[in-house]
Amino acid sequence: MRLPDKLLARFAAFSVTGIINTLVGVAVILLAGVAGASPVSANIIGYAVGLVLSFALNSRITFRSRSSDKYTVIRFFGAFLVAFIANIAVVLLSIDVLHFSKSLGSIAGTPLYMGLFFLMCERWVFRKNEACGLSR
Repeated sequence: MRLPDKLLARFAAFSVTGIINTLVGVAVILLAGVAGASPVSANIIGYAVGLVLSFALNSRITFRSRSSDKYTVIRFFGAFLVAFIANIAVVLLSIDVLHFSKSLGSIAGTPLYMGLFFLMCERWVFRKNEACGLSR
């Protein structure tokens, strides 16, 4: 099955912005851990910093051809919350059940978070006005 070129381009842009956001977020997570924060607290701090960067990059680069308004911001935070909860579940599972180190466990949920967040951004957060039945 071949994906449409525009979807591939958005996925590539999301991946690049995700790499940047992930590097910043992981650095903050690890620094917070070194400073004594628990893995969950470190993730909260890292993802809070990354959330602002993620919205800025994705709204301006990845989904720039789509409209963005206050409802987009609300959907973005909602999608983030769902993806973040999935991330924390993997962090806790990795550390408490699989006995990963705290540092490795802290970043174990990142792949699921990124994939889930892209799908929600693509289909719901930065949706086209025609697709969501809005008239302006």
